[in-house]
Amino acid sequence: MKRTNNILKVFLFIIGFSIAGISIFAYLEFLFGADNVFIGALCSIPFLLVWCINTDARLKVERQQNRES
Repeated sequence: MKRTNNILKVFLFIIGFSIAGISIFAYLEFLFGADNVFIGALCSIPFLLVWCINTDARLKVERQQNRES
C-alpha cells in the first residue's frame, strides 16, 4: 500500500469523500424519506461488520503467506 506524506492531498481526499457521502445521503433522503434511509443504514450495519471481519481475515492470511515466502 502506498503511503503519502502530503497533508494537503490527504485533507482534500477527506473533504471530497465527505462531500460525496453527504450528497449521496441527501439524494437518498430526497427519494425515499429520512426515516427509510435511517432504517436502511441501521439494517446495513451487521452486513458491513461481517464484510470487515472477512476482509481482515483474508488480509491476515495474505500477510502471513508473504512473510513465509
